[in-house]
Amino acid sequence: MKSNWRLIAELLAAASVVVSLLFVGYELRLARDVASTENLNASLGNNLSMGTLITDNYDVWQKGCIGEQLTDGESILFAQLVQSYNSWTFIRWRNSAGGISRLNNIQPPLEVALNMHRFPGFKDTWELTQSEQAASHPIRLSQAPGSSWTAEVRRLLKMLIETEPNPIRDIRLCGI
Repeated sequence: MKSNWRLIAELLAAASVVVSLLFVGYELRLARDVASTENLNASLGNNLSMGTLITDNYDVWQKGCIGEQLTDGESILFAQLVQSYNSWTFIRWRNSAGGISRLNNIQPPLEVALNMHRFPGFKDTWELTQSEQAASHPIRLSQAPGSSWTAEVRRLLKMLIETEPNPIRDIRLCGI
């Protein structure tokens, strides 16, 4: 009889461990779902903010993308817009690479590469901001995840140059 109680106690202990593990798994799945929803909400907010930033400064964005002459103030604003666009697409790329987002991992760097390929002003400003960042932080940036971002954008740009020798230059597509 004593061994039956011991067996029952061991079975109860094992069952409680299994139930605890199931509960932890359930909690982890809930936490992941909440994080995914929060990430989606943040992404939507970032998309809206980026779109608003470009729309509010469309005259400078348009002139800068096609490579028209900009005033000093417009040049600074356009460089900030390009840096913001690059950061926005980089974060989307990083989130998709880390499994946080369901976005196709190639889409964000392809968007930047398309803008570089189709719009000379965008390309020149993007290259300038990348070289200035690398010059001001050579050690940190050479080891940063952004260095693979830059390489991926350049790889896709090279591919686009080969596959689309006469790029579409519809200004309505800059930033899309």
